Formats: sequence, C-alpha cells, structure tokens
Amino acid sequence: MKNKKIIIGILGVVLCIIGVGIYFLTSKKDSVSKYVTLPKDTYHLKFENSANTKMTNDGLVAYVNDVLAALEDKADSRTVETLDDEYCQKNFEMSKDDFIEQCKKDYQDILDENSYYESSRYIFSYLMNNAKVKDIPEDIVEKKSQEQILAIQDMATNEDISYTEYLRNELGVSSIERYEKIVRENMKVLVQQEYVLRAIAEHYNLDVSEQEYYRSVSREDRMDELEIFAGNGGTEQTHINYYKNAVMPKLIEDADITYTNE
Repeated sequence: MKNKKIIIGILGVVLCIIGVGIYFLTSKKDSVSKYVTLPKDTYHLKFENSANTKMTNDGLVAYVNDVLAALEDKADSRTVETLDDEYCQKNFEMSKDDFIEQCKKDYQDILDENSYYESSRYIFSYLMNNAKVKDIPEDIVEKKSQEQILAIQDMATNEDISYTEYLRNELGVSSIERYEKIVRENMKVLVQQEYVLRAIAEHYNLDVSEQEYYRSVSREDRMDELEIFAGNGGTEQTHINYYKNAVMPKLIEDADITYTNE
C-alpha cells in the first residue's frame, strides 16, 4: 500500500511536469512575436494630438441645447437660458443645477473620448505603416478566410436567401468567386494587423486569447460588428477591434503626447 502511494505520488509529479511543459510549449507556439518586428519607438511614441480637450462655456451651452432639442416634447422646448428646476425635475428627475453638472460630466466624457480616438488613430496608423510582418503561414490566412466565408453563408441562411443573393443584395458583389477572392486579399492585410497588435499584447502580458475574447465580447456585439464589416473581413475585423481595445490604453499611457488644442 505504501509503495502504491509512492508510485501514485511520483506519477502525479510527472504529470504535473508534463502539464507545465505542454503549457510552455503551447505558449511558445502561440506566440506571434517571432513574425513581427515593431518600430523601436513603439512603447515611447511621441506625437501631437489636435483634438479639442478643453471644455469651453460655448461648447457646453451648445451640448446642453442639443440634449434639450432631442426631447420629444417640442411644445415646451427649452434652451439653457430658459431652463428651470420644474422643467428639469419633469424631464430629468433632477434639479437644474444637477442637470447642468451631469451635462458637464457627459460633455467632458465626449471630449476625452475624442482625444482618445485621435491618439488611437495616430498610433494604429503609425504602427501598421512601420511594423514589419513576415512569414505568416498561408494556412492561417486561409483558415480565417474560410471563417469569414462561412459566417456570411450563415447570415444568408438566417435571412432565408441564397449565398449568391446575399452577396449581390447586401454587399454589392456580383459573384461568389469575386467575393471570396476579395476576402482572401483583405485577410492577408488583416492578419498582419492582428499579429502586430498581438505582439504588443504579449509585450504587456495582456490576455487576448480566444477564450478571453469570447468571454469579454458579447455574442450580440460580435454579430453587430460582423454585419458592419461583412464586406471587409468581418470575423477578423471584430478580433482586431478587440486587440486594439486591449493594447491602446497602454500605448497611449506610455506615449509622449503634446495636446495642441488645450
């Protein structure tokens, strides 16, 4: 019995070692950094951001008036100048002062979002124009192309029309052959973009695995993006957006940005 326990214990240790080995072998195999050469300044980018980041009184007034103009009750339309507590309580369930403060917060969020988008746009463009990606296995591009094609075929089935009809009616493509050629051409570019972003994610030790993608991105959001990008690598584009959202805050945080419109 004692020998049996020892053997079981040794077997457990061996299996543990094998498991760790498989983990590291798999991690190494899944790494994309070997395909990618990033610009030397990737993690210390220096650039100007011209987005409007400073809240002005005129801008806030215009925003508040836009919010008021969107209300359905046109018979009692108001502007900042004609607002009062009664109107704000009726329409927003808060006082006039609280409503203005909420508008300030919402307007600042919009300014911050615009600034983030401007930085993100510059960084993405810079990286894609200057990073080098080589020797991506052709079978990966083909696999992702097939995923895109099958997704579009499923969308056609869901709408109870043929694949050809869907391509013609929804995407404006005259034939299956032409569409699938476009998919493969676009996919080569998109896979390169994916590998650049994943290499950056590896640098920051971010989990951008398939499991994490499906855990953090709802099926509804995935389907919405698939439909939006159906003509341009929809399935792959949804992944690229996910990778961008993962790495961009880190890249922006590490960048030296001059805000020229503060």
